Amino acid sequence: MSSSAGNVNLHITPSNVLSSGKISFKSGNPVIQFIVGEQDRLLLGNSIRLVGKLNFWTDDNNTTAPTAADSLAWDGRIGMYNVIDQLVIKSQATHQVIEHIKNYNRMMASYIPTTTSLEDGLSHLSQSALITPAYEASKHSIVDKPGSKVSPNSFAVHLPCGLFNGTQGIPLSGNGGVGGLLIEIHLAPDNNVLFDRTGNAQTSNLDRSSYELSDVYLAAEAVEDVRPPGQTSTFEYNSISSYFTSINSTNAIINFNLGLSRVLGIFMNFIPSHMINDFNYNGMATMPIQNDNTAKADIKQVVFTRGGQKYPYMFNLDLEQKDEPQQELLDPQFIRGGIDAIKGFMKTKRMINSTSNTRLKNRTAQAFVSGGGNSVNGAAGQAPLSTNNANKDGGDCFTMGVGFDQISNQGISFATENFGTSINLGLVSNLPHGVYMFCHAKNTLVFGPGGVQVLN
Repeated sequence: MSSSAGNVNLHITPSNVLSSGKISFKSGNPVIQFIVGEQDRLLLGNSIRLVGKLNFWTDDNNTTAPTAADSLAWDGRIGMYNVIDQLVIKSQATHQVIEHIKNYNRMMASYIPTTTSLEDGLSHLSQSALITPAYEASKHSIVDKPGSKVSPNSFAVHLPCGLFNGTQGIPLSGNGGVGGLLIEIHLAPDNNVLFDRTGNAQTSNLDRSSYELSDVYLAAEAVEDVRPPGQTSTFEYNSISSYFTSINSTNAIINFNLGLSRVLGIFMNFIPSHMINDFNYNGMATMPIQNDNTAKADIKQVVFTRGGQKYPYMFNLDLEQKDEPQQELLDPQFIRGGIDAIKGFMKTKRMINSTSNTRLKNRTAQAFVSGGGNSVNGAAGQAPLSTNNANKDGGDCFTMGVGFDQISNQGISFATENFGTSINLGLVSNLPHGVYMFCHAKNTLVFGPGGVQVLN
């Protein structure tokens, strides 16, 4: 952090943590709350870090640590972001919700591969966010505890969101500011963070595994607010709104009333529904839509609509698989759409997406049985794989999306018009897929003597 004159370093401990200082979903303490008090300073959002220690356990009493002999794993592509299910930011004075991102870890599963490189994951992100986009590295350096050592992993992770990613300082004053911030982090269930790589969690007794945080605090930097007190002012920031639905047909229809007036892009990722909250599967996998007999379910055509009319493309997006069903690589225009929705193709300088992890069918055989349990055997000499975590470059980076405004950056109004998409695909099995959809939009925060108001 900077040490410039007038800058203040903040060290904020949770307001709702037990005296032991240990936090876990399993212990019935799934929410971490931080209060950034009202003060005449500007909070620098890009300086905020969630700091603490992380331990993994495989028994009910939190005494047995994972070892190389077992197959306990987590999604190494997103590291610490696995454990954050929701991020809520409110005004501390009025409790007005400024930003609320549900399914935060699923959002990060698409955001991280699109905005960081393999080198980032194997260098500074491995130290700060425990990200290692390689299964073996994640297993041995993060999850496992060599021998009898149980020293926890340390982390200091940024919390990407619209409010904290902005370049403006957030006024904390109660007289012309937000009146302090209330930041809540909702932890994800253990069975959606950890999984048995072999798909035999019950047999191997790994279905009692859990993660545990300790010594958690929020570190941030603030500068003096030199604005005249009491004035009404505005603050623009991007936000993420979350939606969930499911699909299970060859003509999947997704339709939502967004109620947002400046939408910049919409992206979504998919996972077979039975893999959610199940120790036998990686609940953070962003994999292509597939049938339950290992056959790929080709996306042949995509249509995006606004109020029932095709938009922003006035034509059907016919993907390569429509005419070439043997093609296993994703269509380039499909990949670009996801990048445009998250950051903008022309603005993206680094990413993990490659021909190794943007395939409709991996070289390693996969099967997803609706009842859970074992999957088919992988390549020769490998244990059975329940997900794609052992594939190259961190595994599948399957994100479908569309950008609406890459020029003016003001967005398109969906305040009175529904967003819809129609997907023509080869999903012929009875295998429902969960769809996590995220809307990237621009908001305006108005604050003054009368309080705080969010205009979206």
